[in-house]
Amino acid sequence: MSDYYKILGVQSTASQDEIKRAYKKLAREHHPDVSGGDGNKFKEISEAHDTLKDAQKRQQYDLQRKFGGQAGQDGFSFSTGDFDDIVINMSGGNGFESMFEQFFGHHHPMGRGRRTYRQRQSQPMRNQDIRINLTVSLEDIYKQETKELLVKTPDGSNKSVKVTIPATADDGTQIKFSGLGSSKHNNLRPGDLYVVLSLYPHPNYTKKGYDLYTTIDVDVFDALLGVEVIINHFAGKVKLKVPALTEPDSVIRLKGKGMPTASGSFGNLYIKLNYIVPTTLTDEQKSLLNKLKESK
Repeated sequence: MSDYYKILGVQSTASQDEIKRAYKKLAREHHPDVSGGDGNKFKEISEAHDTLKDAQKRQQYDLQRKFGGQAGQDGFSFSTGDFDDIVINMSGGNGFESMFEQFFGHHHPMGRGRRTYRQRQSQPMRNQDIRINLTVSLEDIYKQETKELLVKTPDGSNKSVKVTIPATADDGTQIKFSGLGSSKHNNLRPGDLYVVLSLYPHPNYTKKGYDLYTTIDVDVFDALLGVEVIINHFAGKVKLKVPALTEPDSVIRLKGKGMPTASGSFGNLYIKLNYIVPTTLTDEQKSLLNKLKESK
């Protein structure tokens, strides 16, 4: 059994927030689309996170991890047989059937072919889940774009899936499609499809929570006199007024121009001003600057 806690680098007592932070850090580091990424490692990390993030799955995993060997619940060991092979009949049937089964085998007349706990556990409850990666941009998230994907399943069939990027999406977000996984085994219910999002770095904007951050260049003379700058935004052109005599490296906030939230509101856009100083000056410019200096 894989040690999911060790894979994510957390303690078995880790909180859900600690598990989520560890997963995001490792997912970014090992994502196949990232330079130096490892697809197998990413799959292993995703599998560990998928189990530990779900309270019910985590509880079942912890029980199997704790009692999966030959130790009983109170620490007693069984020298003959295995804990997993004990059948407890809770359905009201003849308890002697279970006893004969354990000691004389499943084909004994008293055993009636009943399966052991281990046999029942070894049979999968449903078909395999499928995980695919989808790289999206900040603009995709902002506009909640819909992407159409062609998913190849383990049984060789192709499924067309439409994925709408949620406003709350971030790097590592998983979108679940119940029943759209493998359906290779007809006697088992279908697996699930998980689309794991990877956020492509934007050349101009950085996302922190629901806020956006960017830096723009402003001519130093424009900054001294005041200027109106046009910024390319996901929603279109945005006008930014830079007041006269604004200090270098100042940050101007545009309220409601950040990323959308789950409630329908928007974060803020923070714009840092980078002043561009000319590398050469004409004689007339030098004269004007000297006059300005002397007039102080």
